[in-house]
Amino acid sequence: MKKVLIYLPLEPEKAKINNLPVKLPVLLEDLEDAKNSNNIDLNLILRGLEAQYKINPSDEYYSSYYMYYLFEKAKKYINDNELIKARKILEKTRTIKEDYRYFFFLGLIEVKEVKVDIAEILFKKTLAISKNFYPALYELGKIYKLKEEYEDAVEYFSRSITASNNNFLLPLIDIIDCYLESGEYNNALYIIENLNEKFPFKEEILLRKGIIYNEQQKFSNAAKTFSEGLKISNDWKLFYNRSFSFLKLGELYKSYTDLKKATEISNFIEIEYEMGLIQKKMGFFEDSLSSLQNYFKNSNDEKALYGMVRLLINLSRFEEAEKLILDHKMETITDVLEKFKNIYFINPYKSNLSKNRFDLILKNFGNTIDKKVNYEEIIKNLASISKSKRITNMKMGVISEPSEFEYSLTIFYLENLIKFFPNFNELELFSYRFPFIVSGKGNFTAVCRIMLLIVKRLVFIGVFDFRNFLDEIIEEIKDLSFPLASNISKLNYKRLIDLDTALEMEPISCFKFLIKIFSILENNGYNEAIGRNDELSFFFKFLKKIKDVI
Repeated sequence: MKKVLIYLPLEPEKAKINNLPVKLPVLLEDLEDAKNSNNIDLNLILRGLEAQYKINPSDEYYSSYYMYYLFEKAKKYINDNELIKARKILEKTRTIKEDYRYFFFLGLIEVKEVKVDIAEILFKKTLAISKNFYPALYELGKIYKLKEEYEDAVEYFSRSITASNNNFLLPLIDIIDCYLESGEYNNALYIIENLNEKFPFKEEILLRKGIIYNEQQKFSNAAKTFSEGLKISNDWKLFYNRSFSFLKLGELYKSYTDLKKATEISNFIEIEYEMGLIQKKMGFFEDSLSSLQNYFKNSNDEKALYGMVRLLINLSRFEEAEKLILDHKMETITDVLEKFKNIYFINPYKSNLSKNRFDLILKNFGNTIDKKVNYEEIIKNLASISKSKRITNMKMGVISEPSEFEYSLTIFYLENLIKFFPNFNELELFSYRFPFIVSGKGNFTAVCRIMLLIVKRLVFIGVFDFRNFLDEIIEEIKDLSFPLASNISKLNYKRLIDLDTALEMEPISCFKFLIKIFSILENNGYNEAIGRNDELSFFFKFLKKIKDVI
């Protein structure tokens, strides 16, 4: 049946906006739909243009529109991942004329099929025909970025901007990413700082600026930058990266809250792993285990296994830990496990703690293996020591703002550390949960962790050497409070204070408390510290007893 073709007149402005001829060829059967539609259907347009082309293939005016809309159809198929259909459309264009767009869209298909080397050739063929076709320049930049050939990538991204007469600005984001991935943070920041105020991708720029600050260890600046971005968009990546900034600043609960918000927005599986790590740092070992188990179930990433085993052991779920080790042949963690008195515990030094030595510890310090910390009782007792609002609220199950360092709470922690020694698993949990209950700041968690690690070093090694100890702990402390870790690191490059000064020092902050402890230990000042009969004497008496027993 012969098709009837009608030429539908279009308003010049409408024709220009939609890249249509002012007299659009339309099949009679499509006429009513075309007349009643503000946005004429792509297939309807193609049917009319195809009929027009068959009538007069040499008519370049209508042929150019037919080619344009065939490429639009191919683009739609590519975006919908219908690549076979897209190839068929592209081959149809080639029967009309071999056009630079043919090679370009074919290149996009090859990118979709992860054949980037073929795509690279096709994009270069596109540019050989039309050297300033900026989409092809941009796609070549993306290929070189994927290949981590950042210098070439930046060149093509820059050329694509120039070729577009500075109208196509998306490549600026990619240029910043190239500098980020190659560690050229100052170059990336230079671009960011010199962008026009009206740059359209503001939240993307703030995300990258914050990431740069994180990489430069300017965590406070990073957190502020991500917060600025969140005023524009609730992008999960802003929450996710700000969580890292807060963690490094020692703001544990803020870090946790941001991760929770990120999980509500995105199903990015890595968030679950990070959630497990922060939950452990807050002393929520059961929640941490659950998060790591979910992460492993969905990712099969072995890095979660070691955390799971450690948590199971700390929670005294030894059979589950043993099964996990056997099922996954985890030789690495087997090297740091000890098993005495029917319990497992982690030996951080891989030293040979013999059964006889462990029996000596139990004989001299008592067997606390079955003792558990009663946190309700702990919170109740704390009320008589501190008037902190956080502790008051904790009694009602409410987590409030973090509180600053209190020396009396540190003494309370050390008293309970001794009370539950040598139950290493219970002390591991206590060293995270107690500081979160009373403070919520990463620097106080760092203090509690360090004090437990000092005890462990004396048990497993028998001696305290500050610089070796610092090398062992510094990475863990960085993850709890980067500012505190930075201050502690500086002690490695200058002498600790002398014993007399250390004994007299008022421990009014986390850092000063640690300087006092490190200096007394490094100067072997156990007897002098005990002889002062002050608030810390009992702890040095305990440490000296460990040394004497071991």
